[in-house]
Amino acid sequence: MKILKTSVLAVLLQCAFLWSACAQTSSTELALKHAEFSQKMNALLPSETETKGAGLSISIHQNGQSVYQHQSGWANALQERRVTADTPFELASVAKPFTAIAVLQLMERGDLTLQDPVTRFVPELPLAWSTISLHHLLAHQSGIQDVLNEWPKKQLDHVTVDRLIAHFVKNPALKFTPGQRGEYSNTNYMLLAEVVKRVTGQTWDAYLRSKVFEPLDMPSSFALGADEAHQRPYALHFAVSESVDGVHYELPGAIGQKSSARDLHQFVEALVYRKLILPKTFQLMTQVHTTFDDGRLYGYGWYVTHQELRSLLPWVTGGRALGHTGRLGAYRTALYFDIRNHWDLVVLGNGGKLTEELMLKVLALTRQHFEY
Repeated sequence: MKILKTSVLAVLLQCAFLWSACAQTSSTELALKHAEFSQKMNALLPSETETKGAGLSISIHQNGQSVYQHQSGWANALQERRVTADTPFELASVAKPFTAIAVLQLMERGDLTLQDPVTRFVPELPLAWSTISLHHLLAHQSGIQDVLNEWPKKQLDHVTVDRLIAHFVKNPALKFTPGQRGEYSNTNYMLLAEVVKRVTGQTWDAYLRSKVFEPLDMPSSFALGADEAHQRPYALHFAVSESVDGVHYELPGAIGQKSSARDLHQFVEALVYRKLILPKTFQLMTQVHTTFDDGRLYGYGWYVTHQELRSLLPWVTGGRALGHTGRLGAYRTALYFDIRNHWDLVVLGNGGKLTEELMLKVLALTRQHFEY
């Protein structure tokens, strides 16, 4: 009996040793793969001379651990302030997931339902718009004109939500019947931000700060409506201008949020671990609600895909993946994460077309790396 016990103990010890050795080997191989990936990424990035000093921030994580970090160039060339992982950039359309989260949080509280018409909260809107639900806005199924892409840029300078609503009261025509099909429109998310403001009685920045930024420890983030105490020095347009091609945007929800690479990783981690919304709400947010004419799939605030639909979005590595890109003047932004393989990518830049070309290359290289 003693011999049997000793033999069993020996076998268990041997198994434990082998498991430890295998785990160490696997960890070593992974570290080597990440190191090789970092070298390829470094070789891909242009010099600051080529980018004319424009700022760039890249952050890649897997399982919560940093895989690659790169920050370079100017956030503010006039003040010689360089980009860091904590430098806020204008997110452009990457602000949309935050807007969707705010609406879904209010749904969880019982303050609204997604079937509610937008006119319940913004009664000044045209009576004909009473068939437009919050779901239609979230999923880009409203038929409302996209003012950011269809109006002359100068017409948007200092335009407020009140002026936007006044315009639509006089011009209520929709592009199609709500719910009939999907067409991306920034105006949808501007109206959603206005709904949140009216339901809560808070400014847009105050709501995001109290329900997202502060709970998730996102100190570099703020949105339109932030007072001076909560604003942070951010990356300027081409690192030299506070306006975007001479336009001062005052329409939150679709754009107008500043966040850093570090803060956006915090945001992704919170989503993955369901710290912002309930699991069933996260499921609702990330399921496909709309298929656009070009084949892209949209949930609420995210482009969405699944493994069997990889051909539509080539950056997908398996399982369910979510992402959004942003473009506003010189700002180019991207936020992607793969739920199954638990990696996330943040790209923030203020260098215009050059940043966009680089962003696509970074996405492709990252996809290849996480396919091992």
